[in-house]
Amino acid sequence: MFEPIDEKELEKLKGQINKKVTVNQPKNFLEFIRNLPKGTLILSIVLIILTLVVNGFALLGYDLYVSSIFFGAYYKTLINAHFEIYRFLSYGFIHTDFFHLAMNVFALVNLGNFIERIYGAQKFVLTIILGIIMGGLFVYIANGNELVVGISAGLYAILGVLFVYLYETGLIRQPLIQAQVWRMVMINVLINFLPQVSMVGHVGGLIAGLF
Repeated sequence: MFEPIDEKELEKLKGQINKKVTVNQPKNFLEFIRNLPKGTLILSIVLIILTLVVNGFALLGYDLYVSSIFFGAYYKTLINAHFEIYRFLSYGFIHTDFFHLAMNVFALVNLGNFIERIYGAQKFVLTIILGIIMGGLFVYIANGNELVVGISAGLYAILGVLFVYLYETGLIRQPLIQAQVWRMVMINVLINFLPQVSMVGHVGGLIAGLF
């Protein structure tokens, strides 16, 4: 177990973090949106728009999964047959159902409100992009021909960054932080055993974030 960090050192560190991550409490939803970090807000808008487009085509009579493939979902056959390597990235911005979208946007906003304020929009977005690509590569190597969508691998990359940050700052030494990290780990382990969840892709994203 880690030894608890010195209280004076902890308070100093908290002050440094608060300068970066503290924003005024929003009075309404529109103010909450305006207070979101730029990268988090842009990514959330892109995810919502693309989900509406994919499902809109489905409402017009197209098969939902065919529609998602058309707009960039990961599909190994097309990567191999037509060298559509852009799918290693584009799949991360495609969602086929609104519950999946809501869960991922919720996680994106929560992580972005902390990590993006510390590292900036450029590094935050770049980390998500690298996580998505690494997740896609892991799926390509480990799995057969399956349809994969969602930004989860990118979110796992941000989790990797969070773990490294907590370790490097010494915050992981705090029992309360340790308990929260363990709860986060257990929840994400259980999520990976749900149907239609790509554990391999998540692992790839996490490794990208740790690096």
